[in-house]
Amino acid sequence: MAKPFIAAYKAGATSVNDYVTSDQLFYWYRPQPKSADCSATDNCMDGSANGDYYLGPPNGWQTVSDSVYVVSLLQSAGTVQVSSGGNVRTVNAPAGASSFTVPMGVGQQKFALTRNSQTVLSGTSLKDVIDGCVCGIYNFNAYGMFTFVHPSTTFLMHEQWGLFQPLLPQSLWPKVLQNSRPG
Repeated sequence: MAKPFIAAYKAGATSVNDYVTSDQLFYWYRPQPKSADCSATDNCMDGSANGDYYLGPPNGWQTVSDSVYVVSLLQSAGTVQVSSGGNVRTVNAPAGASSFTVPMGVGQQKFALTRNSQTVLSGTSLKDVIDGCVCGIYNFNAYGMFTFVHPSTTFLMHEQWGLFQPLLPQSLWPKVLQNSRPG
């Protein structure tokens, strides 16, 4: 996501729009709503003498938003649709960089970009939002990924795939490649 921003900064530009070279959707969200009650199973609840452990959800839990955050980097305007569980939001995104949020819903997280009724790119996140406790603990960490298509291919660009491939178990490679293809 930083590439057009870095290029614009180096050029002294005040907008990144001229530096967006491919259509991309970036997204991040938490894997559970803040209302999840994990106090009975969270293994960090037993206090220690120095106070490193605490009871209940992490500090600040009540200030977070149950939202899916999306940034679109588009070469030309398009329609971005985000389905978060049962919540669906469609945004007419302009060319360049823009951001928006969608109320987080339990279930699959799906993302798509269309132009002139044609799907340009789409994908389903590898991590669903669950109505419960991830591994029995409070998990307020963000999960994020991106969906894009290179103009000359219908799958992850080789340079980007090369960055992620060593980090993912080989069993996930087919799913990542499948979910990065348009349509």
